[in-house]
Amino acid sequence: MVDVLLITHEHGDHYDLGEVKRVQEQHPEVLIITNTSVAGMLEEEGIVADVLEGGQKKSVKGVTIEAIGKDHAIIHDDIPCISNVGYMIGEDFFYPGDSFTLPERAVKVLALPISAPWMAVKEAIDYAREVSPEHAIAVHDAVLSDAGRAVHHRVISGQAPDGMELHELDLGKEYSF
Repeated sequence: MVDVLLITHEHGDHYDLGEVKRVQEQHPEVLIITNTSVAGMLEEEGIVADVLEGGQKKSVKGVTIEAIGKDHAIIHDDIPCISNVGYMIGEDFFYPGDSFTLPERAVKVLALPISAPWMAVKEAIDYAREVSPEHAIAVHDAVLSDAGRAVHHRVISGQAPDGMELHELDLGKEYSF
């Protein structure tokens, strides 16, 4: 059962209309939460979404979801910046989407972007150091080969803040942090 679908921004690796419709068909009661821009696109398709922008919160089944941030990381000065909201889920988990937005509180588990057209590995290391979570889950690495992914993991793990463990998730496996 899927209770909530969170969409950070409109890029195709984060928002896919076909997948949104598939999730809705399989889970008709799903609550979609996103930013104003994506909500407008969904509305054009007759799909209702709740809007959360930076600083706004919503409780779903006793779990607080807070939108943090407002802008996508800069890809290039010639490419217009779009809206991106990260999500703090409960008290422990933060997913920044495509940004290096800093939450204003401690984070136990961080979804850490490790590769993207808008970043370098040094920025992933600096971001991990600034947030300083106990656990970081490597995300945004689909563009890497297996060898590239291994290099990124090794470099980031070697430069991580004291006490942070970097995890690579396997599909279908359950994790507890």
